[in-house]
Amino acid sequence: MTKVSEILLKLGAFKELGEKSEPLSFEEQLQLCPLSVEFEIEKDWEKFLKKHSKQYPQHIGELPEENANDICIIGIAYDKNLKDVVEESVHKGKGVPSWAVKDETQFCNFILEDDSDFITIRVSPKSYKRFGKLIFEELKENDVIMVKGRIGSGIRMVFANYIVKLEDVKKKIESKIKLNDTEVELFKS
Repeated sequence: MTKVSEILLKLGAFKELGEKSEPLSFEEQLQLCPLSVEFEIEKDWEKFLKKHSKQYPQHIGELPEENANDICIIGIAYDKNLKDVVEESVHKGKGVPSWAVKDETQFCNFILEDDSDFITIRVSPKSYKRFGKLIFEELKENDVIMVKGRIGSGIRMVFANYIVKLEDVKKKIESKIKLNDTEVELFKS
C-alpha cells in the first residue's frame, strides 16, 4: 500500500467500501490532513457566547493584519512551544535582558485555530505565570479556549492578555459559581 493510500485509509476515505479505519486523535488528524478536521466551534458555542460573553469573538480569518487592540477570538490550541526569554536572548548572542525577573522568564507560543483560519498566540512571561498551567497541563486536544489580547505591529500574532477554557466557564455559569478575575473580564456575571 502506498503512503497516500495509507493516509486515506486512516482518515476513513474507504469506509464506504467496507474498509475499517482506527479512530485518529485530533493531533493525528491535524498532522495527516488539516483540511479534514472540522471544528464547528462557532456552531457549538454561538448560543452560549451571545448570551454570556461581554464581547462576541471575531473569526480569525477576519482579523486585521496588524495593530489591533482588544480583539477576542476562540479556537482550539495546538503546537504549543514553551520558551525562555533568557535562553532565547543568550542563544541570539544578546546576553541576559536587563528586565528579566527571576521565575518570570518563561513564555510560550501556540497556534489557535477556528473554523476560518489560524493564528499564533504569544503568551508573555507576565501572562505565562497566570496561564501556563492551563495551556500545558489542563487543556485537552479538543478544548475550545477564548483569547483576548492585541495584534502587534509588523507580525500577525495575538499577544494574549486573557485566556479561558470555555467549558470551565460554562460549567461555572450554569452552576452559579463565582467567576475568577480573568473570566469576569470576558463574561457577564
